[in-house]
Amino acid sequence: MPRTWHVAQRSPAASDTNSGSATKPFRSIAPAAAQARPGDTVLVHPGIYRERVMPARGGEPGQPITYAAAIRHQAVICGSDVFTGAWKAVSGAPRLFRAEMKRFIGKRFNPFATNLQRRDGQCLGQVIVDGVVLVERINGTEVERLAGSWRALDGGAAILVHLPEHLTRPQDALVELTVRQRVFSPVTRGLSHIVVRGFTLQHAANNYCTGFWENEFPQMGLIGCRSGHHWEIDGNLIRHAKTFALDIGFEGPNDHDGLNQPPGLNPGYHLIHNNHITSNGCGAILGCVSPGCRILHNVIDNNEVLGTSADESAGIKLHFCYDTLIEGNLIKGNDCPGIWVDNNWRGARITRNVIIDNAGAGIFCELGDGPLLIDNNVIAYTRGTMAMAGDGIYAHDASGVTVAHNLLWFNSNFALWTHVGSDRQVNFFRVGTSTPPPSRGDKLPGLDTLWPAHLHIHHPHLTWEDRPAESSRWTVVNNLVFGNSRGTFSLPPEQPLSSGIVCNHNVVSSGYDLVISETWGSPLDQPLFMCNTNKERVALSELAKRLVDALPSGQRPDPVKWQRLPVLQLAQWQALTGHDRQSRIPIVLRPRLALGELVVEFIIDDAARAVACARVSGVDRDWSGAAYGRKPLAGPFQDLQVCAELSATKTNYHSPHRGPYEKLRTPSHINTIPLWPIARQGTARV
Repeated sequence: MPRTWHVAQRSPAASDTNSGSATKPFRSIAPAAAQARPGDTVLVHPGIYRERVMPARGGEPGQPITYAAAIRHQAVICGSDVFTGAWKAVSGAPRLFRAEMKRFIGKRFNPFATNLQRRDGQCLGQVIVDGVVLVERINGTEVERLAGSWRALDGGAAILVHLPEHLTRPQDALVELTVRQRVFSPVTRGLSHIVVRGFTLQHAANNYCTGFWENEFPQMGLIGCRSGHHWEIDGNLIRHAKTFALDIGFEGPNDHDGLNQPPGLNPGYHLIHNNHITSNGCGAILGCVSPGCRILHNVIDNNEVLGTSADESAGIKLHFCYDTLIEGNLIKGNDCPGIWVDNNWRGARITRNVIIDNAGAGIFCELGDGPLLIDNNVIAYTRGTMAMAGDGIYAHDASGVTVAHNLLWFNSNFALWTHVGSDRQVNFFRVGTSTPPPSRGDKLPGLDTLWPAHLHIHHPHLTWEDRPAESSRWTVVNNLVFGNSRGTFSLPPEQPLSSGIVCNHNVVSSGYDLVISETWGSPLDQPLFMCNTNKERVALSELAKRLVDALPSGQRPDPVKWQRLPVLQLAQWQALTGHDRQSRIPIVLRPRLALGELVVEFIIDDAARAVACARVSGVDRDWSGAAYGRKPLAGPFQDLQVCAELSATKTNYHSPHRGPYEKLRTPSHINTIPLWPIARQGTARV
């Protein structure tokens, strides 16, 4: 019979030698984790549990082992301990204190003596004062100058802390130091059917996964599935990892716990939903080899606080995520890309997400061949970085992608940019030596997931074929594209490495819209496009020649001058590429997206209807969950209010210093669309 094991730290009767019943609960989670069997529940009552939870075994299909907080977020599992050592004031500097670590750390792992990869001069430790994570600085002068900061001293033997301004003595505050690298993670790799529900999980001293596919630094989250499969991670608050919050893949070939275990052969198939993942040093969710996962309705915000700008950091960063669904998430305010799918993502879908105010790219698609479906997302206010320009959707070395019915709103570079960016190879798999690749959902004999060959994990029935990466077979249709600063679409020209591109039925405006504050701006307000050179695989002079040959004589630009600023207006884009023959430039008024409210507003003419969109295979529901009709509108909102009067009748007014303007008489046509919480009308199909 399934059993419930009770853990109640605050109960006077609690003891780890108890039976774990409701009247004789355990004091810590460890004894329950050691004894729980398939079908059992470990019910954790409110309290602060300073331990790494290490499930001894997994569950079975239909009989998971469930770890659940009795009251949502009130069972707090920490990778930190309360510091109770002595503090010594540093003379001449108010609120500056030094503490020795030897007695506190003892023989345990010392995060303050371990270097943080990708951040010279920093360590794995964290200092938390009254719940606030202080900022680590790399030299003592900065710590002396800046309140709320700290650094490790003498190789981790001591720490120097500058208290926040409201404190004068560390003894008056709760000071916690991270001492554990993980908070919830088995020792045994490959465990399956585990549920983690409703906890607050915080404070991990984990390292960055530099070169995880071949060296000692694995993908290691504060909570980690450890190459297991069929986990459900539901309704947790996951925060303040030194680097990553949650790993859901195979981790890497090296076992961080030092047991030399090989990775499990079947990672993935997880359900990650309803979590709030926030304020972690690097990314939120990462996983290499993470097929069949469903990542649904999570809030992922304010991550990458370390500012590493490193390759594995994103709100969601997945490799080999075959048949994975990413739906209905709010991904906001991260100093890294919002969603990054890398190195094989056949059969995946990214749909109905709110991706706002992230850095580098809203969605980054890298190295693979589809199908990949990106539909019904709102991607807005993406910021540029030193490494990435801030496109709404950016891709390189990726083919077979459909981008449909999205709202691409005021991103700092282009709404969409794709090209061939490297000379890398894409892995195409074969069963045996002569049969074609398995179709989506097929299983390989004896191997449920498709391991990349370069991870040095082999299977007797699996062989690989490498082909040069391309940027081919992109289908970009039925999108609303407003206000992207540098341009609308940048697609490569037709050539062997970029063929079969379709771009049509889009509603596109420039950065100022056709009408701004009711002032006509059309002469200065053409949306811009770019036919990029595929990283100079096509000469710009060749594109200039193609453009001149495609246009009537009276419309031809000077080819030399054009190469200095090779942007295209819609008619030139259509002539040069053949794309967007049915696309329209709308009249848009009063565009507004409030980050605090997460409400988008705008007034639009009937271009979204007049563009005459066709149905897209696999896209059956819009942003709200409503079924698409026979004649869908452009963009994700099929109940969009259009103001036909904007283009049908124009009443011009004039005032000094303002010029001619249109006085809008139909404010009832304002679209006011709450973006979060998103409607939950069932789960999309991949």
